[in-house]
This record gives sequence, structure tokens and C-alpha cells, in this order.
Amino acid sequence: MIRELQNEEVYFLEEMFYESIVIDEGEKPSKEELLSRPELQKYMHNWGRRGDVALVAEHNDKKVGAAWFRLFGDSEKGYGFVAETIPEISIAITENYRGKGIGRNLMTQLIYKAKSEGFSALSLSVSRLNQTAVSLYNQLGFEKVAEDSTSDTMLLVFESCK
Repeated sequence: MIRELQNEEVYFLEEMFYESIVIDEGEKPSKEELLSRPELQKYMHNWGRRGDVALVAEHNDKKVGAAWFRLFGDSEKGYGFVAETIPEISIAITENYRGKGIGRNLMTQLIYKAKSEGFSALSLSVSRLNQTAVSLYNQLGFEKVAEDSTSDTMLLVFESCK
């Protein structure tokens, strides 16, 4: 089941945000240490502001994943920043539920939600090490628009807006 995140579940979104950050095994700091870094705080700080949308996947009443988007300004660009009017998305699935189509379902519904809220596109940043995610994003129509040493910025422009 896919549903919207409830205000009291922001803790789960923080857990999923931590899971979404790809760092080599054995080098990933604790959740508290990693999410306290200034360059990452902007992703969760004051969650619930205008433009914040999160969906949660549940299986047998257990939360197993989330996908969300947030708008960023020029002064607080995210890693997948393209424009102030284009939300940047993130997604994570708990380890035992990966590879079961949950991520695709979350992404499809998040794309629908973004369209219904009047956005013209979605952007994201993905580590090139995460080929499963890169493949999914390509299948959903995202295209690479920028790159840095370890990741790509991808953009999905909605058909009706091209």
C-alpha cells in the first residue's frame, strides 16, 4: 500500500533519507553524524513546508520505503538541483524489500503527485554506483542533465510541459 506520510512519521523519512545516501560499505557514519552535516540538513530541516511531499510504502502494516520531493532555492541547492520551480526527489526502500517493485510503484505515484500539484518536472541526484536506481530512473523517463565525479543529476520533464 502507498500512502502519504503523516506529520508524526517524519522520523521514518529521516531513516529513509539515511538509507538513500550511497557511501561505500564500512565508511558510512552513523545516522546522527551523517544527517547533522550542514550539506545534508537542508533535506529534512522543517519538513512540511510548501512543496514538501512524501509517500510511504507499507507491507503488512510495516513501513518499508518512502519517496519524497522538496523544492530548493538558489541559496540552498540540493545535489540534484535544476531550478527553484522543480522539486528534487529522493527514495529509499528497506533492505529486505528491495527488488520487489516497491520503488517503481513509489516513483510512479510520486510522479503522478507532482503532476497533479502543477509541477513541470522532477530532478534527482543518483550515485553511479547504484546501477539499479539509474536503470529504474532511465526506464521512468529521467535523462542525465549534469554529472560530477560520483553522481549524475537527472531530470524528468512531464510530457504535457515539453
